[in-house]
Amino acid sequence: MIEIIQGDITQSTTQAIVNAANEELILGSGVAGAILRSGGESIQKECDALAPIHEGEAVITGAGDLPSEYVIHAVAPNGETEGWEALIVSCGKEILRLCEENRIESVAIPALGTGVFGLPTRRVAELLIRTCKAFPTQNLKRIQFVLFDEESFMWFNNLNTEEDIQSR
Repeated sequence: MIEIIQGDITQSTTQAIVNAANEELILGSGVAGAILRSGGESIQKECDALAPIHEGEAVITGAGDLPSEYVIHAVAPNGETEGWEALIVSCGKEILRLCEENRIESVAIPALGTGVFGLPTRRVAELLIRTCKAFPTQNLKRIQFVLFDEESFMWFNNLNTEEDIQSR
């Protein structure tokens, strides 16, 4: 089940949340900074032991003081990276694979790569929604796209509805 909500991903009560990470897994600004501020330094310490990772990859850590149990750190590509669309799909698949491997039943995902990396929100929404709908899951029961701003919420919500209509 896919849900689209507007809000603060760090307040999500899903079992895992996704961090829009950089390759060095440094929790600095944007979603990553909010996760560090709300979840505490223990998340950064776990990240330090796992870094670096590459665009399109993801790793999982504990969630520190966040309401969730886990943080999945996915590295979206920079908007200037050739083949960025395939890397966004890879991020989506890696997130879902980690959810399945860790028996995670619910996950909250932001609009990966649309902030500092400048990827187009509409296209990212299309790619992530399609990837989530096509990925076979056994444990994962609920996927939330948690969007901070109104524009991202609108794109994800509209495209999720369009996908539902087209698949009938």
